[in-house]
Amino acid sequence: MRSVQRDQTYFMQHQVAAAELSRRRFESCHFDNCTLRASPGQTISIRDLELVDCSQRSSALAGAVLDEVVVDGLRNLSDMPLFLEGVVFRHVTLRGRIAQFKINPAEALVSWDSPEAKQALAGQRRFYAGIDWALDIREASFTFGPDLQFVPGRLVRFDPSTQALVHRAAFAGVDPSSLPWEKSALEIGIQWFLEDGPYEECVIVAPKKSKAFKRDLAAIEMLRARGLADLASGKPAGA
Repeated sequence: MRSVQRDQTYFMQHQVAAAELSRRRFESCHFDNCTLRASPGQTISIRDLELVDCSQRSSALAGAVLDEVVVDGLRNLSDMPLFLEGVVFRHVTLRGRIAQFKINPAEALVSWDSPEAKQALAGQRRFYAGIDWALDIREASFTFGPDLQFVPGRLVRFDPSTQALVHRAAFAGVDPSSLPWEKSALEIGIQWFLEDGPYEECVIVAPKKSKAFKRDLAAIEMLRARGLADLASGKPAGA
């Protein structure tokens, strides 16, 4: 049975040793400058957790496995996103209005080519090789365009009406800068994925609660028309 916390505010940073935070439900809670960070060489395991209509300010989660987690509505009360550093996902569902978050493969990452980044990505690949799905974003209404390149696209459940799967192989011989993006920020996201993404596929999103929604949705439709994006997981659209 889950422990329920309602209308609580949690302040400042908390160093968390390797422990399992599980079977909790937070309703209308606020996390202000909170950081959950695993001790060196350890991992935080967070399982069977539900966040409902919660908010955050300048908070972060580092070195964690999120397993069987539901986030139903998340607001940011500052310009800083929620930082998810060295975090991996198994059966994590996002729904409702979701404000900005940033996924990094490792904490305090200096370079994609650094030993820390390579070690972190190798561990994440091993983790994702052993699960059936990672993220479900079908019912999420994002206020921003999420960068999901550090989650294997084949493991993301997405809504084909506003989201799509892109494969690296589909862009062989294609110069992304030559495509008619019409000022969509997805151009940058695709470039990042092709240059630095560690996986062969990535899910892209037209954020329903953003002013850029129509522009990004048009970009997704443009990619599909050219065989560069899929309606569902599987082979590249042009294969």
